[in-house]
Amino acid sequence: MKTYQDILSDSLADLDSGSGADNMKRKGIGEALVALTMVLGDMDGKLNRIIGSVNGVGGNLDDLNKNISNFNKASSRLQWWLIFWTAIMAVATLVALFK
Repeated sequence: MKTYQDILSDSLADLDSGSGADNMKRKGIGEALVALTMVLGDMDGKLNRIIGSVNGVGGNLDDLNKNISNFNKASSRLQWWLIFWTAIMAVATLVALFK
């Protein structure tokens, strides 16, 4: 089976050679259009694969965003715990100093 490059090459050769009647040129144009359609279909398939990859990256970014959000929540809890513990230690230090 011919690839679209072969069909396009043969079609353009038919058109450039001028060695045929008008129906040969029309056939060559038709084959060129078929080859162009095949190229566009191939490009469409590649674009769909790229779009799928980008969507996959988007899903990974969503997961990363959730993980960062969870980390920020845990960090906030830890921060409040450290503030609370520091306040207790400050009060204990003041009590010890003025006793």
